[in-house]
Amino acid sequence: MTPDYTREIPFASIQNFRDLGGYQTAHGQTVAWRRLFRSGNLADMTAGDFARFHHELGIRVVIDLRSRFEIDRQGLGLVSHPDIIHRNVSFVSDGGKKETNDRQFQGIKHMGELYLNMVRSSGFGTKLVEALQVITASDGAPLVFHCFAGKDRTSILAAAVLGTLEVSEIDIAADYALSNPFMAALRHRINEDKNDPNANTLPEFFWDTSAGLMQFFLDGIRKEYGSMKDYLQANGADKPLFAKLEKQLLV
Repeated sequence: MTPDYTREIPFASIQNFRDLGGYQTAHGQTVAWRRLFRSGNLADMTAGDFARFHHELGIRVVIDLRSRFEIDRQGLGLVSHPDIIHRNVSFVSDGGKKETNDRQFQGIKHMGELYLNMVRSSGFGTKLVEALQVITASDGAPLVFHCFAGKDRTSILAAAVLGTLEVSEIDIAADYALSNPFMAALRHRINEDKNDPNANTLPEFFWDTSAGLMQFFLDGIRKEYGSMKDYLQANGADKPLFAKLEKQLLV
C-alpha cells in the first residue's frame, strides 16, 4: 500500500518547503515521494526542525542556489552539519545587491519574463545542468534544493527536473503556485530588515506566484528551444544524465 504522503511539509523555521513526489509523467510513471524536495532558505533552521529534516525525512544532500553574497550574509545554519552534503550551485553571480536587481528588473513586466531572461543569459544553462548532475550523484538519497524565497531559482530548477521527467506543464505550473501562501510573511520579513538590500526595493510583481507565470516561462522554453530537454542538451546535458534522473526519481 502506498503511504499517504502530504506535499507540503510544515516547519517552524523553514518556509515554502514541499515534496516534489507524486506527479504523474506522460508515460504513466510517478515521481517518487520523499526523495526530492524544494524549499526556501534553510539558514535559520532550528534544532527541532533539523531533527525532522535530517532524521525523519532523511535528507542528506542540499543544493544551495544562492549567490556567494547571500551565503556570506545569511549563513548556512545547521546544513553545515558534517552528515549533510552541501553543494552551492549559484544561479546568480551577486544576487541580493540592489544594483543587480535594478538591472535584472529593467524592462520586465512579470516574473515569467524574468525567468526567460535568466535561462537566456550566458552560463545559466550550464549551472542548471550542474544542479541536475548533483541530483544524479546523490544516488537516490533524499535531497533538497533551495534559494532564498524558494520561488524563483528554485522553481526554475523544479521546472527543469519535472520537465525532463515529462510531468505535465499544468502540474509544473500548479506546483509553482503553491509558493503563494508564503509570500506575505516573506515580504514583511524582508521589508522589516533594514540591513537587507532588498528591503522595500522589489517591484510589486515580484511577489506574484500565479500559475500563469510559470506557464509563460514554459511556453517560452518550448517556443525558443523546442523542449526543456532540448534546452538542457544545448547546455551540456546528455541522454545518460536524463536516464539517471529517471532511474532515481521515477517509480
